[in-house]
Amino acid sequence: LDQVQVIQGPVRLVLTAEMSLGSGTPGAGEAKTAVDQEGKPAMAEQLPANFRTACRVCVYPGQPWFTVQGLSVANTDPRAWTLVSYFHYLPSSIAGKAADDEATSAAWRDPTAGAFYGAIDPAGVFKIEFWKDKAGGEHPDARQDVNAPLASGEVRALPEAILYLGGVMGPDLDAWKSLETRIRSLGRITAR
Repeated sequence: LDQVQVIQGPVRLVLTAEMSLGSGTPGAGEAKTAVDQEGKPAMAEQLPANFRTACRVCVYPGQPWFTVQGLSVANTDPRAWTLVSYFHYLPSSIAGKAADDEATSAAWRDPTAGAFYGAIDPAGVFKIEFWKDKAGGEHPDARQDVNAPLASGEVRALPEAILYLGGVMGPDLDAWKSLETRIRSLGRITAR
């Protein structure tokens, strides 16, 4: 985490963060790749690249949700590379442990705690899929495809897209669906 700007307003708290991954030797670090149903990652097609990214988090007091938005990605690597997609990664640990959390398509559910936590995309621009592989590994992906080549030193604004992250208590999937419906209706209200 490189820096965070905080703006406290009467309606919301806005956090804008810049983060870097990798520095120095290009190719250092770990490449994240797709994982199959067994939990085995695919072979990386290239060495990891150094980059810097900015995102915004908006917290609304009294609401069971907040929003996240990717703002930009900068190539800080000496090599050019392609930004295929970016992820909001949402691991579970409802009630303090992930082992008993179950994946629904876009949320985690802890049946013992009677709680849900997940992602809602009113605009329909993210590909959201929460699942566990056969080894028990979690894959809580909310991904937006970009497919943009980035030259060394280039900064790319990310497509404007806001993802809602929320939680709700309830004994069954109807509780989560109710929160989804509420947030989807909010997501259709925009101001320019």
